[in-house]
Amino acid sequence: REETLRERKKRMPFGYWPAWPECVPLLHESGQTDWARLVANVAAGTVIGIRQGLSAVMTASLVFTSTGIPELTDMLGFGISMMWFSSAIAALWYGMFGRLQFGLVGINDVIGALYAAMVAEAAAMLRGQPLVTIQSTALAMISVSTLITGLGSVLFGKLGIGKYMLHFPVPVTSGFLGGIGVFIFRTSLQVSSGVPFKYFYPVSFTDFCKPNPLGRVACMLGMLLSMRQGPRLLLRLFPKSVVMKKLGGVFCQLIPLTIFYIVVLSVGLTLTDLSDAGWTYHLPSSNSGTDLWTKYSFADADFGVVTALLPRTSLVVMMSILCTMTGVLGITGKFPKPLDGDPEPYEPVDFDRELTTVGWADLLLGLLGGVIVFHRLGSTVQLRLDGGTHRAALFICGLFCCGLLFSGLPIGHVMPTWFLGGLFMNSSLAFLQDAIFLYEKLPLGCFLGSWRLPSAQYGVTLFCVVVSAFFTPFAGIAAGLVLSLFLFLWQCSAVHPVCSITSGDISVGRTKRPYWELRCLKKEGDRIILLFLQGQLFFGSVGSLAKAISTAVHHRESGHHVRYCLLSFSRVPLVDASAAEQLRAAAERAKDRGVKLLCCHMSQVVFEALWAAQVIVSPDPDYREVLRRRGIMWNDVSMMAPEGSPAHGDSLVHEHPPDLIRGNSSTTLA
Repeated sequence: REETLRERKKRMPFGYWPAWPECVPLLHESGQTDWARLVANVAAGTVIGIRQGLSAVMTASLVFTSTGIPELTDMLGFGISMMWFSSAIAALWYGMFGRLQFGLVGINDVIGALYAAMVAEAAAMLRGQPLVTIQSTALAMISVSTLITGLGSVLFGKLGIGKYMLHFPVPVTSGFLGGIGVFIFRTSLQVSSGVPFKYFYPVSFTDFCKPNPLGRVACMLGMLLSMRQGPRLLLRLFPKSVVMKKLGGVFCQLIPLTIFYIVVLSVGLTLTDLSDAGWTYHLPSSNSGTDLWTKYSFADADFGVVTALLPRTSLVVMMSILCTMTGVLGITGKFPKPLDGDPEPYEPVDFDRELTTVGWADLLLGLLGGVIVFHRLGSTVQLRLDGGTHRAALFICGLFCCGLLFSGLPIGHVMPTWFLGGLFMNSSLAFLQDAIFLYEKLPLGCFLGSWRLPSAQYGVTLFCVVVSAFFTPFAGIAAGLVLSLFLFLWQCSAVHPVCSITSGDISVGRTKRPYWELRCLKKEGDRIILLFLQGQLFFGSVGSLAKAISTAVHHRESGHHVRYCLLSFSRVPLVDASAAEQLRAAAERAKDRGVKLLCCHMSQVVFEALWAAQVIVSPDPDYREVLRRRGIMWNDVSMMAPEGSPAHGDSLVHEHPPDLIRGNSSTTLA
């Protein structure tokens, strides 16, 4: 038993092989199955399966009905089966190969909104084409983007660069999610009322103000109130009820639906009457789970349209990887303590391996007709709160979604449009709330009179939201990235690259020196100006450095006999090509005024950048020896300054510098 509990996680191409103590809870004394905790895991898996089933209905409606295009709206039943299938495969896959024994992978509204934007564009490009062509092309677009996302996730994970997505600017992420919230908010009003919306207002106010649309919007607002205030009220009424703590949110979602159908049955209406009046969608001709693979064929799709929309998938891949990374980070941060059954409880989570596991799931779903999945932070937290601690809960969730898939339930015909709109509205408010109140988590900006403005990064978030509202979520992402890059360059340009300036007569290196050198430094050291540089040097920051060099030259012209200007690159990790070129020009101007520029404390990357730009044309003899040991011969043509160049024959790094300078710059360069 002890050997079983101490079994190490076995790696494999898809992730990890599951260990038995991770799958079911065991008694510490005997090593037998802990049936009480196993029942709790089964119950938690069932509850989260119900939540995933409702989430699948919502995401399918977001993808296919939010566009308002009849050809896509007719695919709602098919889309629900697609989402159930994706939820089932994702839960089972991660339950089998994932690292976190309680982590849940599934579909999400974020990717659903991006899918909706893509299929809407595809349908607009195919306007007037046969119905089967439009629908098959929409599915081909979804499958291709899922495959590309899976391939990208696997490659990023295998190359070990997926974790760098965690450096993605938070304001851009929040702004993008806020833009998704705007899109879903508009969709909730459009789906509930059945009237097309432009931005935040209906295209036809006359149609919107009719009794049926207004009644559906009123029901949607009532459901929204129930979902947001109902759980608190239930906990006040039943403070000691464990059932209310776990299922209160689900009850508050289903209570409005139950009341609605009680009223409908009491007045003698049928589902056909509701669908004819626009309160529900029409009953599909076929609603079998196997329709996912038999109803449509890629042979009917227009892959020219799919190819034209392929650039959109780059943003889908980026957001999917980002959501996976932030999901893992959020789960491990929320539950840092290991659970019993984990063979390696204190092993840090490998983010890239997690991305690889999810990427393989996306590849499988892309081949089988599913959609993109990734880690669900909110659902994982809810699963833990419900008592799900082992993989058994994930397996039960996956099997429950499989049961929904093959049940043949006409969910699209039963779920009222206002019910879906209420789910949309609740999600949109959550996204918008996080984006609008992001300023509370950011430092304050400059003063405007007596008012302190929010950070400039908060403007990136608002800009993303506005662009997404008036254009598309893709435009919001791109605009946020461009603005964030602009702010980054502006902020970097504001940081001075020179962290310290000193004169040679008051600076002594760490090397122990004889007294005659110290006397020489005291007497002649003011002929040298030392500039200590910091940070990455690029075209925006070198302007300040050029001014500092010009100041040193002006110092000579003011009566001082400065002859050398030393640049220390010990704190400079990288020099941009354009920055190196500007630095060469500054060195030439200094040389014309009698001041020679010398570079020291360079890394190999910095040296190669300065050498390529001919800032350095004659390294110190000590460094030449280092180059020789690395296999780079100084007499090679590639290492010589070209004939006729301004630097040829006049070194900007002194070939035989005086002893005063050799000790500070020559040997330290190596």
